[in-house]
Amino acid sequence: MTVHLIHALLSGTIDPDIELQIALKLPMTLRRVERTDDHAPDYRIDSGDRVDFGYGWTMLSAKERIPYIAILIEHPAGKRISGVAWQSPEFPGRWSAQLHRITEISLNA
Repeated sequence: MTVHLIHALLSGTIDPDIELQIALKLPMTLRRVERTDDHAPDYRIDSGDRVDFGYGWTMLSAKERIPYIAILIEHPAGKRISGVAWQSPEFPGRWSAQLHRITEISLNA
């Protein structure tokens, strides 16, 4: 099983309070998991308390073919937060993440 740690959370365009709540859980752990189908994630994201916190999919940038992980964090307040994680070129083994967008989760019964 491959494990990576996200050490730095870089500023994105989301609510600063939510970003701070997530940053307090750093480092987060990216744990490689076996995919069950084409849409299943490549990684599970654990917070510092070893609770599943989100998911990650291995991607390549379109132009430069640089690997990164598209991440989706499930915030307890009923929100999903998307972003990207990448390996630091200066510090091998260290990962950074940038959060981009919040989506409200609504369940209709």
